[in-house]
Amino acid sequence: FDVQHDTISLALVELNLTKVPTAGSRLGFRIDLGFGKTAELTTAFEPSPSDRVVYQHVQQAYLSLLTGKVRWDAGKLVTPIGAEVIESQDNWNYTRSILFGYAIPFYHLGVRAALPVSDELTLTGWVTNGWNNASELDGDKTFALSAALTPFDRVSWIANYMVGKEAPADAAARELRHLFDTTLTVSATAKLRFMASFDYGAEGGLRWWGVAAYARFQ
Repeated sequence: FDVQHDTISLALVELNLTKVPTAGSRLGFRIDLGFGKTAELTTAFEPSPSDRVVYQHVQQAYLSLLTGKVRWDAGKLVTPIGAEVIESQDNWNYTRSILFGYAIPFYHLGVRAALPVSDELTLTGWVTNGWNNASELDGDKTFALSAALTPFDRVSWIANYMVGKEAPADAAARELRHLFDTTLTVSATAKLRFMASFDYGAEGGLRWWGVAAYARFQ
């Protein structure tokens, strides 16, 4: 097991337990437990108050199975959308962009299947309950497709498309919510890296979009 304990200011204390599935041991799992203000904020949109309590400290928890070249994960999963993540130390900036808080989801409950098509390209499909709702909200599922491409050693490109009805079942209007997200990362040198992220979403007559650009010298 790989056990990590990360302290991020006073916002999040995290414990991670992971067993990665391999050809010799095809079953695996991952559990990320979080405590602090960040853990409270990322579950604030959970529609059920009881689920907010249950899932507040479970950032993600899923079982993994390797079948041939395809890896399956089922459980609570952090979103594939966006250039930034919940853990501050894994982001380029200590603070997060407005895209992280307002344009994209934080997590999903469902199943994903990842297929490495080649050394450069991996495709992943998702079927989930929706945006930030561990329990079923409306009876409909949300679907996503992700592509991760590394055409060169110093260039990586990720594109995500997600679609589903996110409004409650008793809402007056229940339109499909579409979200396209893409991130491009370029390493100019061993110390200098650039990254750009773009999000575009639509639901009925509502539209939102944003772009973020990053530079990092380490």
